[in-house]
Amino acid sequence: MALSTYDELVTSLQDWLHRSGLSSQAADFITLAESELNADVHMRQMESDESVTLTINTNTIALPSRFIEPISFELVISGQDNIPLTYQPPHRLSYNTASGARCRPQFWTIDGDNIEFPNLSDATYSAVFRMVKGFDLASTSTNALLTAYPGLYLYGSLLQAAPYLRDDNRIPVWQSRYDRLLPKVKRKEGRKNALTSLVTDHPSSGNGWRSNIITG
Repeated sequence: MALSTYDELVTSLQDWLHRSGLSSQAADFITLAESELNADVHMRQMESDESVTLTINTNTIALPSRFIEPISFELVISGQDNIPLTYQPPHRLSYNTASGARCRPQFWTIDGDNIEFPNLSDATYSAVFRMVKGFDLASTSTNALLTAYPGLYLYGSLLQAAPYLRDDNRIPVWQSRYDRLLPKVKRKEGRKNALTSLVTDHPSSGNGWRSNIITG
């Protein structure tokens, strides 16, 4: 059976489990497996440009749905090239949210569920937030991960069925296949991303110090 869409994966899971009428449970197995895959695998196709708005007199923007990791943040100014802002970890920012300290943002960070800026905004700005976005197969029907590596979704979902199946002698086989496949995928996708590791300058350091935006 083909494994190119969400519906096909649901059907295949029922076939592999030799149980019909498990579509709702299969959906849960896929969701649980996908949550782990989103944490373990970083494909270039997961990088997404999200349009966001920073409202005047505020200094936060709610993170877009399915956010995993930040990449960059740029203001969109009419008639100009996009203006990239500098990422800094929360502890490096000096916050001043008094109304008299309003300004166009220069720095940004991620704090909790928000994109955050050290000052209140002096205007309403459109922006592009580039981020690593998790897959959600149920809402998109298919995605790059399922297309390239259907075995990860299949075996990962079957493993999530283990508590439901209890003592099933097929579980070690599924685990073995998943464990062999996952490192291969991570290595392959890691090589694709190796030349595009994001770094950022920290002007406040005065020495051109650069660091990876994800690790700080």
